[in-house]
Amino acid sequence: MASAFAKETIRSITQSIGRFAAIAIISLLGAGFYGGLRMAAPDMRLAGDQFFDAGNLYDISVTTELGADDSTADALRDVKGVKAIMSVRSGDAMAQLGENSHVLRIQSLDVDAALTSDTSDGVHALSQEEGYLNRPLLLEGAWPSEKDEIVISAHEAKALDVSIGDTVVLEKGTSDLDDTFTTTEFTVTGFVNSSEYIAMNRYGPTSLGTGEVELYAYAPSAAFAQDCPYAAVCVTVDGARELQWGSASYEAAVGEVRDRIREEVAARIADERYEAAQKLAKDKLAEAREQVRDSRTMLGRMALWSALADEDSDSGRSGNSSSSGSLGSLMGDGSTGDLSKLTNGSSSQDTGELVAEAEKKLADAQSYVDDMEVPEVFVMTRDKNPGAASLDSDADGITQIASLFPFMFFLVAALVSLTSMTRMVDEERMVIGTHKALGYSKGRIIGKYLLYGTLASGLGSVIGVVVIGKLLPLFIMTAYQISYANPMLPLPLEPATTIKAIGLSVGVCALATWWAGAASLREKPASLMLPAAPKAGKRIILERIGALWKRFSFSQKVTARNLLRYKRRFFMAVIGVAGCTALLVIGFGLRDAIGGIVSNQYEELIGYDLVIRVDDDITKRQWKAVEQTLQSQDVSRYTRVSEKGMIVRGPDASVDDQRITVVVPSDPTTISDYVTLRDRVSGQAIALDGDVAVITEKSASVVGAQNGGEVMLFELNDVGDAKGEGFAFPVGGLAENYLGHYAYVSPDVYEAATGGLPAYSTVYAVLSDGADGDRLANELLDLPGVNTASFVADQVEAYEDMLDVMNKLIYIIVAAAAALAFVVLYNLTYINITERVREIATLKVLGFTRQEVNAYIFREIVVMSLIGAAIGCVAGAPLTTYIAIAAETPEMMFGRAIEPLSFVLSFGLTMVFTVLVAVSMHRKLASVSMVESLKSVD
Repeated sequence: MASAFAKETIRSITQSIGRFAAIAIISLLGAGFYGGLRMAAPDMRLAGDQFFDAGNLYDISVTTELGADDSTADALRDVKGVKAIMSVRSGDAMAQLGENSHVLRIQSLDVDAALTSDTSDGVHALSQEEGYLNRPLLLEGAWPSEKDEIVISAHEAKALDVSIGDTVVLEKGTSDLDDTFTTTEFTVTGFVNSSEYIAMNRYGPTSLGTGEVELYAYAPSAAFAQDCPYAAVCVTVDGARELQWGSASYEAAVGEVRDRIREEVAARIADERYEAAQKLAKDKLAEAREQVRDSRTMLGRMALWSALADEDSDSGRSGNSSSSGSLGSLMGDGSTGDLSKLTNGSSSQDTGELVAEAEKKLADAQSYVDDMEVPEVFVMTRDKNPGAASLDSDADGITQIASLFPFMFFLVAALVSLTSMTRMVDEERMVIGTHKALGYSKGRIIGKYLLYGTLASGLGSVIGVVVIGKLLPLFIMTAYQISYANPMLPLPLEPATTIKAIGLSVGVCALATWWAGAASLREKPASLMLPAAPKAGKRIILERIGALWKRFSFSQKVTARNLLRYKRRFFMAVIGVAGCTALLVIGFGLRDAIGGIVSNQYEELIGYDLVIRVDDDITKRQWKAVEQTLQSQDVSRYTRVSEKGMIVRGPDASVDDQRITVVVPSDPTTISDYVTLRDRVSGQAIALDGDVAVITEKSASVVGAQNGGEVMLFELNDVGDAKGEGFAFPVGGLAENYLGHYAYVSPDVYEAATGGLPAYSTVYAVLSDGADGDRLANELLDLPGVNTASFVADQVEAYEDMLDVMNKLIYIIVAAAAALAFVVLYNLTYINITERVREIATLKVLGFTRQEVNAYIFREIVVMSLIGAAIGCVAGAPLTTYIAIAAETPEMMFGRAIEPLSFVLSFGLTMVFTVLVAVSMHRKLASVSMVESLKSVD
């Protein structure tokens, strides 16, 4: 008996291979995309962790508002759990590379350790020295050996067309260049990648240029001034390297040491750093006093020399020679030529400027000493590293997409499985009755169908997880390679996600199978052994509308009756098609949401073409030169604004601090000529007037602020965190914006809130038609006081490259949704034909032509597809918005509008697949024999 039952099970599979394949393919897509999308984010973090470990990246960095010194390192050595430490010097500067200036961060390098590291595998910077942290990876060239040599970031070197042997000249730093560096001119010896700067073009904040570091470099320690404080002391935690970055165990291990540093040695570090900085500041103060004294002495002697020179000249004209030589006697050896020795050839005017400069340095030094306080100590984990934070944020975005999208596949899979298995059970009801009559238990009988369904779904899901689950994360990570320096290597399947993907897929099919078979098993064997009675005919709702029903042809009436008579089949088909169409809408809609970021931001909201940044303390003479250049024929209009990086906080205390750019226009009445401030929903313009601030919509959403509420803005400390008590700004409008966080305030509002005046060091310029932008930018950069001149078009290109990564993922989603739609339609059509074979045969007996039979069957499929596709378009819109909002990063807002073309494409593709399925099923209809009509139930 058991053998016969097993044979019957095998026969059920072989005789309905189409149904088996449909369930397998649906399960393949569902499990594959669930596993693939779910694995992508952990794989990205794992790839990041491997690169961090390969470069021995710090776990914790420690610094103060006054920097760090050797006493800071000594204090950290005493902390339990600290494995290794390394002190790092660093400095930011505007650097001339080729024809343009860029913000460069130069960091000290342990050259001896670098020379002994093994980088032969192209990934790891191996070294026997545990104290060699943050190891850069040399890709080309050689390590620097002299103090005037550097290696720079490979990605930017390629973008800026920098070659080995090129010269980099430092022009201006965040502080006096002489206080930071021993030289201001460097030769490039090589190109590197670094795990400390894993995210390309996101290297951290600075007070120079655009407010962001544009490229990084490493130089020998000798390139830094001896008394330059360390930027930070970096720490690795014992045992942390064996844990995966971002995991709960890693966070716990590092957090424990971080807390220990804060509690045990932070106060000691602050006090020792304060004393050392006080001593150094007082030494510089004494030096400044000496410079003032010397310059004043020189100026006095210059004045005396000038007076005596005039006296000698008068004596010479009067013929009195008794006083001649008095100047020479005064100068020491009777020769007035010795005055060049005293003034170094300077004029009295030059000497006066030296005196003024020395007195300013003295005043600054005195103010620095007077204002110095015990510094705050910053103990930061990798979460504060811009690259690590960016990678984690992007991984979160993938996780959000994976939170809903795969479940749409499972929903459709459940419907297909339920429809398929219901049809199979109906076909084999006589077999089920026979088995019950022979004494087989309900469990044994239902087990046959559970085996069928789970075998199909299990086989499909295993293939899906192994293939799609492996290729999709690799594809996603390869796409992200454009944004990150770490190699995205193929990674193993994650066991937990693999088991969950297969379990969900098989579970959905098993549940649908049990549901399909449970009803039949409740019937008596005698009832099951008889064919199911045809569904009783009854009037449908359309028949009650006489005027409409009379206009229907016979075929149309039959179609309407069949659709509304078999409600389960109708709703299953409509819901299945709707789910597929909704997935297509989501795919195309996300494409619109992502593509709309750049177009909305830079075509509709941003009206300027060029951003020029000048010194905060630019002189009137220097600004006049800038204005003269801007008033050329290449510029149609321009305005000065203040752009200041700050921290914004709102009512939602659970949100991490967010950086925001506060824009204060010098003339608020003209800001609309450069930036469109409008409400996104209504499109109504927002005026920058009154006593309120206008903040961007995403900023308000992130921090929980509302129109009519209030936000707090804080100035930044040295590590980019909030400092001080903050300033309260009432919110008077939420402006549409897609990239970054901005707050727009008038000068009066800014001054009233902060008590200070804005520095109008940024210029927005609109270029004229046919303008030579490159020539204009070069002319501006040649002017003293001008730091940067950047084109909006360059930002557009950079963002398009970044967003192209997400677009590639969307294309995969669209392709998967299309494949799912085709399989669903094929399966539904196949079932519709197989369960109506006798009806089709009867139509042939009655003389219906081939075309009429095709129209009779496929008209129902088309109508169900039309209804399902329409419902899918409606349902897909809110689902797209939900996923788009969930997938956004804190600094980016996706577009909210779905283009009409996306609905047209989604609807059209569904109907195209319907037609293709009809064509493919034409042969099956033609193969139905008229003899089948004799098997109809009386």
